[in-house]
Amino acid sequence: NLVGVAILVGEMGAGKTLAGERAHQNAINKAQVGNGPFPIWCSASSLAGSIEETVRKISPQNIDLATFGIHLVIDGLDEANLDYGKILLEAQSLCASWRDSTILITARPREDISGHPLSFRMPKLTDEEVIRLASLTGRAPNHLATLSVELRDAVHRPLFALLLGSALKANFAVDAPQALVTHLVSETFKRLAKTGGPAGKGCVICFAAANFDAPVNDPVNAGGFRWLDHDS
Repeated sequence: NLVGVAILVGEMGAGKTLAGERAHQNAINKAQVGNGPFPIWCSASSLAGSIEETVRKISPQNIDLATFGIHLVIDGLDEANLDYGKILLEAQSLCASWRDSTILITARPREDISGHPLSFRMPKLTDEEVIRLASLTGRAPNHLATLSVELRDAVHRPLFALLLGSALKANFAVDAPQALVTHLVSETFKRLAKTGGPAGKGCVICFAAANFDAPVNDPVNAGGFRWLDHDS
């Protein structure tokens, strides 16, 4: 758009971060051949002070960003404790004053974000695309209509379409999006238990406090958990 700022809005698993990464990679490719502004990626939670302060801090000091221009991706605006209105106003001001600059922001739906005139919704997958993606990781459903309403809505986002294929291949009973995430976590830990650890021989994953009488934030629990391979 003419302002140079766009907010990409979508629920969990809609592909916002992936879209931001692809835009960033495209900006890198253009910059490498001298045909684009300086590419910068940062998470919204890493914004320290203003956008300008942050990008100057993480960019090479020998580059005049205001003259050269930037292509900035800010990922996960909804995950940071920030003043959204202030961030968006600053982004527009920066793009207006810095040459050839654009800022792409990703965020989950919120009333003050989704209704913003610079926001764009991530498109949902078609039924055919859901089946195609599910086939990549396992087995596609025979009919999407057999899924629950909640699950049917979720699988039209890329992440859940992929998780659905994996769950169906394993004959894992799925009735809600949360079940797909549960299956993913379960299978990941099973795989780590078999082939994880320093020697690749498997490991025991222990989620336990070093001292159950100590507060969660006690230094004695700082490690969180330990990896133990079969040779330990």
